[in-house]
Amino acid sequence: MMYIKHVLIMNIGMTANGFDLTKEMVLNSIDSFEHQPLIYNKKKEFKDYIEENISNYKNEIAIGFIAGNIEVTDIEVFADIIIKDEYKNLWNGKYDNWCIDYPIEDNKNKFRLNSIEVF
Repeated sequence: MMYIKHVLIMNIGMTANGFDLTKEMVLNSIDSFEHQPLIYNKKKEFKDYIEENISNYKNEIAIGFIAGNIEVTDIEVFADIIIKDEYKNLWNGKYDNWCIDYPIEDNKNKFRLNSIEVF
């Protein structure tokens, strides 16, 4: 296993699909981050999982997980991660996408992180 400290796992702000992710939302949801998987997207393309069957997504390769030490700045989220040795060449230094459940319990200021995605 390869332990990597302080890597970018999420940007705060407007996403590519028009979702406005705020710092408040991240802070309210931080308890869902630790131990979530890092997923390698074999198709190497951005997906909006709102419209796609999430079971297709779950069949991708888990290359590691978020180990902890989550730090939230005004515009970015960093964390320590662990990558399986056989997949370390798939990690390019930062995330490409993430998958969340939103909203949680009708709270528009909270989400549940399901995974961080790399291409």
